Amino acid sequence: LFYKSNEIADIRTVIGIWTISSLFRTMSVIVLKSSDDQVFSVERAIAEKSKMIRDMLDLTEAEEGKEIVAPLDVKGATLKKVVEWTTQHKDDPAPVDDLKEKELGKWKKPELSQWDEDFLQLEQAELYDLLLAANYLEIKDLLDVICKTVALMIQDKSAEEIREKFDVKNDFSKAEEEKIKKENEWCADKKK
Repeated sequence: LFYKSNEIADIRTVIGIWTISSLFRTMSVIVLKSSDDQVFSVERAIAEKSKMIRDMLDLTEAEEGKEIVAPLDVKGATLKKVVEWTTQHKDDPAPVDDLKEKELGKWKKPELSQWDEDFLQLEQAELYDLLLAANYLEIKDLLDVICKTVALMIQDKSAEEIREKFDVKNDFSKAEEEKIKKENEWCADKKK
């Protein structure tokens, strides 16, 4: 194939514009604004750990040199923790679709790194707010590690211990509780 010199120049221009556009898109700064008006400037790659923000950004075209502001329904203290976690995990691979992985027999339980374990040593209310934020922002990997943390908190605990830990009121009568225990004896037997 032979191209005329002006056609090659056009192709180079298109490739150059695409490259610059891609570079700008990946290097741009995103401003996350919390519900209590705290502002966090983060790299686009960090903001895009959130599927919700990624979808929002796909619908928004930024002009060169202008910030993209993403207003969020998350408190500032919680958003700060989200930014800290996403910054730490910015180079992690994108999360996989668990249902497809389960079907293929490749699904693995989420692993808790030492950093994640230390990071998630929070008061219960803070952990709950972080869980809600991860769900709202659709940060699957963060949601997975928080759920694993909560699962580890209740592992090998009785219903009474779990109620006490999470301040859950027992609204069953003694008779209802005995009936449930009797119906689910098979579960308790497996633990022993």
